[in-house]
Parts: sequence; structure tokens; C-alpha cells
Amino acid sequence: MIGKRIKDLRIMDLVRKFVGVFGDGKSLGMGSQISQVTAIFYPDGLDHFIKEKLGIKYYGRYMDDLYLIHEDMEYLKKCLDEIILFCKNLKITVNEKKTRIVRLSKGVVFLKGRYSLLPSGKVLRRATGDSTRRMKRKLRKFKKFIDAGKMGYGDLRTSYQSWRGNYKRRFDAYHRIRYMDRLYNHLFISDHISTQGGKP
Repeated sequence: MIGKRIKDLRIMDLVRKFVGVFGDGKSLGMGSQISQVTAIFYPDGLDHFIKEKLGIKYYGRYMDDLYLIHEDMEYLKKCLDEIILFCKNLKITVNEKKTRIVRLSKGVVFLKGRYSLLPSGKVLRRATGDSTRRMKRKLRKFKKFIDAGKMGYGDLRTSYQSWRGNYKRRFDAYHRIRYMDRLYNHLFISDHISTQGGKP
């Protein structure tokens, strides 16, 4: 697919080498730039199919997560069948357990967030529990690293504030952020004060 767009054989040889580094040729390595570019590019035809052939106005995708919004549930069922078939031709497996057709008022999960349309027309944005549980595990792991001298408080603060800022910006999560702040303070603040001779 990339070869149809890039005609320079030297560049294509580089692309193959970058992708081939990860082994079997059936998957991409996590985190590398070529993986991110390829993961966005590979389903590009699916984007055009959904927008142009199926005529879905309200559609979005990030990597392998996508959503369609349409007023006709029966048409959405037809779209799902068409998408599964299109993906099969691309050798992309649709996770049908995680794929649902629901009313917006019931809530839609997308990129670790649950979005619900309220009767007022406002969209309520809540984080899924998985995201909070992951950060709780990470904080407890960071505690072990700090106790073992493998991590500094500066790196800890940077990581936590990054998560907190992203959470606050993306979701209506006042109470959940307060809960995580209490956990963070319990794990680190009193310990940090004592190690700094009483200075926070």
C-alpha cells in the first residue's frame, strides 16, 4: 500500500527495513515513529469508505479506535456489516466484543473515555475506570522505585502532573482527581517532607 504512494525505491527499501526490524512482518513495534505513521495510514481506505461510500457525516478515528454517529440504528447495523467485510479484506480483525451500537444517551466509550448525551444537549465526559486503575498501579510502582532510589521526585511529579492535566482537560472528573490527589499525597508527600528535612 505504501509502495503505491512512494515511487522512490531507496525510500521504500528504508521503510521495509524499519518495519522489518520488528520481526514476523505481521505486526508493528510499539512506540516507534514508523509504527505510528503506518498505523494511521493503513486503515486510510476505511476512512474514505465510511465517509464517501457509507455517507457517514459524523465519524472519527484514532489509530484503531473509531466511532460513527447516525440517527438510523438499522443503517448503523448495515454499516457495521460493511465495515467488518472491508476490514476483513484489509486483514484487520474487528473486535466484535468491544463493538456496540448504542444510543448516545447510554454512553459511548472512545479513547478511554465515556461520552453521554444529556437531555439538555450537553455532552458528559467521564473517564473509564481502567484509566484510573492503571494510574493507581503506576503510582504504587513509582513508590517502590523511589524507595529503592531508582526514581527521583522530579520525575514522579512530572509523570503525575502530566496524567492529572490530561485527565482534567479531557474529562468531567473532579471527584476522581481529588481521590487520586489524596492517594498521591498519602504515598509521597509525607515521605518527601521527611527526606527533605521538613521542606515540602
